Amino acid sequence: MGRADFGGVVAEVCLEYLPEIQIGEYAIVHVGFAISRINESEALRTLAQFRELGILETDFAERNPSV
Repeated sequence: MGRADFGGVVAEVCLEYLPEIQIGEYAIVHVGFAISRINESEALRTLAQFRELGILETDFAERNPSV
């Protein structure tokens, strides 16, 4: 297990599928599992789109109020 920062929303994620991932790297996370490593520019672009859509603040944050 590890902790992931989704643009300011921090949650625990399972790293079983990416045991080689390092602190500071970016990954795609689906239902709590890190499933694929991605580069920084793609990660930042995706986070910006999520912010525009309000996904991080409404959808993700409401499901993880204690994290």
